[in-house]
Amino acid sequence: MSFVFFVHEVLMPSGLVSWVINCSLGLFVYFKNRASALNRFFAIFALSVGCWSVGSSLENLIVDEYLALYVLRLCYISASFLPTLFLHFSLVLTQRSVTRNALKLGYLLSSMFAILTFTPIFIPRLRVIEPYGFRISEPGPAYYAFFIFFVACLMSGLWIMRQSMQVMEGSQRRQMQYIILSHLIALSAGIEYFSRGDRIIS
Repeated sequence: MSFVFFVHEVLMPSGLVSWVINCSLGLFVYFKNRASALNRFFAIFALSVGCWSVGSSLENLIVDEYLALYVLRLCYISASFLPTLFLHFSLVLTQRSVTRNALKLGYLLSSMFAILTFTPIFIPRLRVIEPYGFRISEPGPAYYAFFIFFVACLMSGLWIMRQSMQVMEGSQRRQMQYIILSHLIALSAGIEYFSRGDRIIS
């Protein structure tokens, strides 16, 4: 079985699975304690991950190419806010303070990328991999800038968690280790998502 066939038959439906899992987990955590700021941030983050990941499936399930591109761009609105949401979540989790201007800048950049998702400089079009008929997004200049922003924010959030872990002990330290590990896996999955198209073509 070729790699492209594997992506088409296995990874494409996984976007729908990711959407169900992340949205279910986010809602579960939110309703577990709606008064908790940490629970609310986690829920928003999980829902955003779900809405972003489902785009890889929808762009191939929707027959009309223009509608598929439009829906994919809608999904990238969620992706635009993921870096800042994760950074904000890490600060709430570790109870570390940060200047309001830093978060304002993050949300401003996220808002700018969200607007750019509907322009050709972010995703100009969908590219079809023949003979499999598998669609992937063609990245524009802003897409690469967003990738740098994405990695920078997630690495910063993980660094904040690691710094806080150094002063923790016992079960609290182990819990933070598990959280860091889970987000490292999520980060690697996110980077794989960005690079998936290039690997299919090569």
